[in-house]
Amino acid sequence: MTGFGSKTVSKFLTRICRVAALCLTFASVLMPGVAGGDGPSGRPEWKTGFWLWQSYSGQYQLPERAAPPVDLLYVQVDEFSDSSGNGCPIVSSWPGTLPAASAYFAVWRFAGMQPPGPEVIPELTKAYLDLKARASRSGQNLVGLQLDFDCPTSQLEEYGRFLRTLRKALPEHELLSITALLDWFRPETRIADVVHAVDEFVPQFYDVGSDGWQKELPGIAKAVDPVRWAGVFNAFERPYRIGISSFGRIAIDCRDDKAPLSASRRSYFRDMNPLELMNNKELIPVAEQTNAAGESVLHFRVNPRITEYRRYCLCSEKTESLEMILPSKQSVSQAYVAAQAMGGWCRGVVFFRWPLINEALALTPAEIQRLTAGKELIADESLVEVEDGFCAATTCSDLFLRLKDRFPRKPVTLSIGSSVALEYFLPGGQTQAQLNGPRSIAVSIPAYAGLPRIYLGRAVTREPATFLIQGKGR
Repeated sequence: MTGFGSKTVSKFLTRICRVAALCLTFASVLMPGVAGGDGPSGRPEWKTGFWLWQSYSGQYQLPERAAPPVDLLYVQVDEFSDSSGNGCPIVSSWPGTLPAASAYFAVWRFAGMQPPGPEVIPELTKAYLDLKARASRSGQNLVGLQLDFDCPTSQLEEYGRFLRTLRKALPEHELLSITALLDWFRPETRIADVVHAVDEFVPQFYDVGSDGWQKELPGIAKAVDPVRWAGVFNAFERPYRIGISSFGRIAIDCRDDKAPLSASRRSYFRDMNPLELMNNKELIPVAEQTNAAGESVLHFRVNPRITEYRRYCLCSEKTESLEMILPSKQSVSQAYVAAQAMGGWCRGVVFFRWPLINEALALTPAEIQRLTAGKELIADESLVEVEDGFCAATTCSDLFLRLKDRFPRKPVTLSIGSSVALEYFLPGGQTQAQLNGPRSIAVSIPAYAGLPRIYLGRAVTREPATFLIQGKGR
């Protein structure tokens, strides 16, 4: 300390302490805590969530037993409308089997045309507390209620009043979350009335349908632009998570022969998958493109002599074209990295949605976890899975294929070898598979197959057999 007097040292240390205090204060503003969301260091934890939507019927895909629980699961439990609260109780269901998660939100979808009235709050609060008790008995940590309502932007002030009343009715430690439309955040709206009434909001970057972005290429996802949106969202000083699309869609464009070109109608449906479409000789591929959000967009022209697809239209029109939109490594990774760049009050992401078993148009949680960890969507190798066919007089095995790339851009051909001679093989499903020798099955899969698990057919042998992919097909 040569050359410094004691007073000088004291002043110097005092200034350092003041600067340190200002830095800590500034850091606390940039990274505020959230109930149940802070890590050991006091910094807010980044969490990845999924919406699980019960209105899509079917059995949900459950992760492998060794897979760690996801951070958050937003479980849709009911849908109510304007009639609720007028003698119509809100009856909600909590699924008996759910994927493991560190915490859960119960999601109510409001289907009204204007914000719900305060008369529904007692029923809604009671329904939530009943679900919380039910989840607790199952060992599940239900931490909050989320309301999913596409409120008209002009009615945000009224929606804010409803949310403030609901927030007061809920116990203080229970979290209130909402989904949010991007249109709400344009200038001169009453979005602040809504955001300041809740503990968390989730802007949805999909199915936007405005802002001119669809003029380039159709799509589901909207590109997440942190330069544009970070300042907008962080200005409210409220925790938020970014809603990201992880699903695809198939659409048919129906057009009346005698109507003008503008008189077209689009029908969206979920009862077909990419493998069916790519196998269909009646569809003529036109173009493969990538939209601004990174999704793959495939265009097909329907053979004009074929009428099969008219059943998907809403009226007796001629089907002219079909379009398939698929999630990709680029669309998911790009959105996730952009969400991380939001900084400030951003607490993570929520993917829409958790898929059904063997669903072809939605990425699996395991695939999304690979992408968010900076890994490839493509697995190390393709795999054959074998299930006992339970034949009485002989040995039979049902064969399934998991491609290393669910959405290959080119057709895949491979050979499956058997450890013993095959008596015969019964092709099944939507693939081209046939015997190619006494111990070999030749398989051909079209591009963009999509299915996580593809049924190949039944192999019959005199004794138990093992099956492996041979050569480069792995």
